[in-house]
Amino acid sequence: MTRGQATSNLSAVRGSRSLGQFLMDYNLYVVLASLLLISSLVSPAFFTTSNLMNLLLRCSFNGVISIGVTFVILTGGTDLSVGSIFAFAGVFLATLQHGHYFQFMPELTVSFEQAAALDPVLPLLPAILLTVAVGGVIGLLNGILITKFRMPPFAATLGTMVAVRGLAFTYAGGFPIPELTEGVKWLGAGEIGLLPVPVVVWVLLVFLTWLILRSTVFGKSIYAVGGGERAAHFSGVDTDRVRIAAYVISGMTAALAGVMMAGRMNAAEPREGSGYELDAIASVAIGGTLMSGGKGGIIGTVAGAIVLGLIANILNLTNVPPYPQQITKGIIILGAVFAQRFMSRD
Repeated sequence: MTRGQATSNLSAVRGSRSLGQFLMDYNLYVVLASLLLISSLVSPAFFTTSNLMNLLLRCSFNGVISIGVTFVILTGGTDLSVGSIFAFAGVFLATLQHGHYFQFMPELTVSFEQAAALDPVLPLLPAILLTVAVGGVIGLLNGILITKFRMPPFAATLGTMVAVRGLAFTYAGGFPIPELTEGVKWLGAGEIGLLPVPVVVWVLLVFLTWLILRSTVFGKSIYAVGGGERAAHFSGVDTDRVRIAAYVISGMTAALAGVMMAGRMNAAEPREGSGYELDAIASVAIGGTLMSGGKGGIIGTVAGAIVLGLIANILNLTNVPPYPQQITKGIIILGAVFAQRFMSRD
């Protein structure tokens, strides 16, 4: 073999390694680009402005929930209660918009005509802030159960998931609460320029989260706890406080998403949000955040939420029924976790 041939072979090997490393580092974005191409082939109308805005709108609710779940998973935890918090937040806000609910508690014998009559207890902004705070309180409960009572995150958040769902049904009297104020409807169905309001909220929260995780002591503490709680503790990090804060953030983002969905539907539905915890966890896992914590970030979660939205879009365009779509999501989660384990090998 001549020197020229050897050099050529070495260059080819290096090129293949570079390509392989590129695909490993940016596999999520390769998948995203592939799905965009497939979507455009399945439906020529995919790249129209209205369709793209609808896609982003569908992704935004899961995207907002996934922001909080990202914090939790980065600490090495999990949160199964976000779907129930999502539903309860909508119901809680709706009752604040219909003050007569409080006149009939605890019997909750409210007729449909009474339920449809607006009687706001609080102005819009305080009502929304209180609702988001209630979501944070439920997250606080999760955090305390996990850090102070040493309950496994799966068990603790499974318990609150069931309890809060029951609370949503009880609080609503077992049926949807129709009619919300124009301000709430704008938050869920309004637009700022071409963008739906929930998409704008999602973008702003993503930017804020990116700054927190990248540039603050709290953000570095989140990664430290997920990377090794014992080591973080000996480094001076209050690990319990950091983990509790992550669950509080998760509860607040789930509640905010629930408020926006109630506004979009112009009704609060206690059944809403069932399975949303699956979508949020899937978005975080697909986005490359290690389920064991300590590695990942919000940009990957955004891409993961969009990938999940695109997959659902493709399945809908090809008339795949809803239940097989759940099978697909489960397979995607398993594939994402398997890929994480494979790529994290030394």
